[in-house]
Amino acid sequence: MIKEFIVKLLQFGLKVQSKIIPANDKLAHFYGGFIYAYITRLFTDNILVVLVPLFFALTKEWLDNVKTDEGIKLGNVEKLDVFFTVLAGLLIYTIKFL
Repeated sequence: MIKEFIVKLLQFGLKVQSKIIPANDKLAHFYGGFIYAYITRLFTDNILVVLVPLFFALTKEWLDNVKTDEGIKLGNVEKLDVFFTVLAGLLIYTIKFL
């Protein structure tokens, strides 16, 4: 009886966790945006901390939309990729106001 309860509790926990934790590729976009924003922050503390990751995110998504000579797309264009890349810059930028 207790074993069944623990199993159900763990299954519920995994179900909730899968809904609130972003996918690995979104985390990769966040980490990439963090690196762009952090390097930019070393040189300036203005809105460029947000705009540089935005530039790289939009460039990457544009490249995802380009087709090769064989007609193969390089990736999928996803708005959430841009969001997670820029999110890191927004966080770093807002820290200066705390």
